[in-house]
This record gives sequence, C-alpha cells and structure tokens, in this order.
Amino acid sequence: MSSDCATPFSDRVFTEELAHLFGWTTRDVETSVGMEATLVARGPVWAREVVVPPLSPYSALRGPLELAEAGLLELSARLTAEGVPATLSLPPGLTGHIEHLPGWASSTRHTYVLPTGTYEEVLAACSASTRRNIRRAANTFVETRDPARIQEVVPLIAAAYSRNERRFPAPLDGLSRLAMKQVDEGRAYFLALETRAEGRIEAGIVALHDGDNTAWYWLAGSVPGVAMSVLVARMAVLLNDKQLGLFDLMGANTPSISEFKRRFGGQLASYHHQSAPGRGPAMVLASLRPFLGRLRAWHSAP
Repeated sequence: MSSDCATPFSDRVFTEELAHLFGWTTRDVETSVGMEATLVARGPVWAREVVVPPLSPYSALRGPLELAEAGLLELSARLTAEGVPATLSLPPGLTGHIEHLPGWASSTRHTYVLPTGTYEEVLAACSASTRRNIRRAANTFVETRDPARIQEVVPLIAAAYSRNERRFPAPLDGLSRLAMKQVDEGRAYFLALETRAEGRIEAGIVALHDGDNTAWYWLAGSVPGVAMSVLVARMAVLLNDKQLGLFDLMGANTPSISEFKRRFGGQLASYHHQSAPGRGPAMVLASLRPFLGRLRAWHSAP
C-alpha cells in the first residue's frame, strides 16, 4: 500500500458496516483521476451532512498518492457544489500532498506512531517511569488472543467514555461483532490481558492493519491502572512478530491521552480535518448538532 493513500479505514465494506451501526448511509464517489471515496452521510435528505463516523479517524479514501491532490480537489469541489456540510479527515500519508481545500476550513490533529520491535526494544523506547511500571506489572497478567473476548473489551471502552462524561457512540453488541469480523477475516489482530488470579479482562486492543507495514490502535479499553501500558508494549511486540513495523496509536489530541501515548517513544505525526459549511437547512442543522449532542448526553447521564 506504500503508493496508495488507503488505510484499513478506507475499506468500503468496513465503512458501510460501521456507518450502519449509527443508522447512517454511504455512497461511493469516483473522481476522474482515479481517487475513490466512500462517503458517510447522516441526517434527513433535506439536511444531509457528510461526516467522518465515530471510531474512524480518517475518511474512506482510496487511490494513488501521486494523484491525491487532484482527486481531493475534485471531490471537494463536488461537495461544495452540492452545498452539503462535509468533513474529510486526511490520513498522515496525505498531509504532505495537500494542505488546503479551496473554500474549506482546515484544522490540524495529531497521532503518535510507534516503531514495533522486540520486547526489550519496545521497553527501551519508553519513558523511564512507563518502563518501570510495565516491568513491575508484567507478571500480573496473562495474554489472550481469543476474539470472543472482544465482547468483554468493548464495555471497557464505553466505561472510559462514561468516566469522561461522554456518551459512547456505538451499540456495544454491534461494535463487538464488527471487531470480531475484522479479526476473523485477517484484517486485525486482537490482544487482551486478563488477571492471572481471577481471569478477568483488564485491557484489550483490536489493531487494524494494512497487511504491509502499519497497524492502527482501533478499539482499546482498560480498567484504570497499568494494564493498558503493559498491553501497548506487548501489542507492539506482537505486531513486530507479524512483520509490521509501525503501530499508529491513533490520536493525541487531548492532553492526558497525548501524554500517555508520548511515553512510549513514538513520533508525533500530523493529519488534517477539512470541513465545508454547506448552505441552507443542512448548514443550520450541522451548526446545531454539537449543542444537541451535549444536551442528549446530559439527559442520558445517570
């Protein structure tokens, strides 16, 4: 995939199934230069909005990197002409190819990309405190790769949202099934840690991969404590054993999360969100959605 802008989040079927979890629709768009996109839309027909769905960091874009600029300019021009509020999230591989879409607002986001390696190589890259914590807790846990245990990990992800007073965006059963399917079809690796004494899952990661050199920290959840630090290190070792050299830790855009991921010694990488306001009723509804989402979260809070 080195000459292609695609990531696992570009897969058409994956995008369709993820969008279905939220009751949203998809459509495929092909540009004249060969770039393709599977766009996710939410809202009624009269106020449709193109979005990047929750639990997917990047838009579903596919095509040769050398044609990325022309393809994105054509795609953005089509959406602008439709008057549809739209957001496109460009993976780091596209960031150096195009910085700005005419008439669209751009914001920069970040992620940490960690080299994989042997256990000692991975630990050597960590901060001293993280390395010390991992070594101290190493014998507390045993590993499991059984995809059926994903059903125990997804609620841990939802619990983290709740601790931060946020509403988890996806149905747990549907997300678990989608994740298990990715593992069963060889599109992802799953690793979890259970307590040695009780056999209770304390942390789990489902990492999507491109089959080439990179894996992405897609679904990850843990109980508060050291388990996730231990697991990130062990997942980096597993990916190295699978001949994957890079582990994208997926997002470093809030201080606490950024600091946690920084301590594993990866490189900070940038990616861009591009957004167009649209016009008419769709623009008004799009502007109100953040407020409506906060109101819904407040009403659903215990």
